[in-house]
Amino acid sequence: MDCCLIVYHPYRSLDMYTREFQIDQQLFEASWRIINDSLKTDAPLLYPPYEIALACLLLAATYRDKMAILKQYMIDAQIDIERIYEVVKYLLKYYELMTTYDADPPNDGKQIKDILSKIPKPKIISNEPTRPSSQPNEQQIQGTNSQQNNNN
Repeated sequence: MDCCLIVYHPYRSLDMYTREFQIDQQLFEASWRIINDSLKTDAPLLYPPYEIALACLLLAATYRDKMAILKQYMIDAQIDIERIYEVVKYLLKYYELMTTYDADPPNDGKQIKDILSKIPKPKIISNEPTRPSSQPNEQQIQGTNSQQNNNN
């Protein structure tokens, strides 16, 4: 089976928005990190890069109290806010999963250890080869010589 999957990354869109909105370096770096995290979700397969970049910029701006510029741009550009918030939901679900993953008080990391202990381990077989090699060893040579001597 020969196939290719091309996924366009939102970094170029973020760069364009950075120039357009004159975003400071801290907000740009925070958005870039959120884009990196977005690649660990299904969002790049479901949404176009510009929507992911806007959602990441929106999240970063929310935490840095710089929402005014983005809100006005989304209103002027008539961007579908619902789709941007769907991407934001994906990202927030990812962050929630990362913070709560196996961290609830009754488990304290025991649940993942239990799951890993159920995974079958490979069995170690003795050092003897399971198939005869193509090159005879000394035992095989002596065995054939003794058989030939017994036959004579």
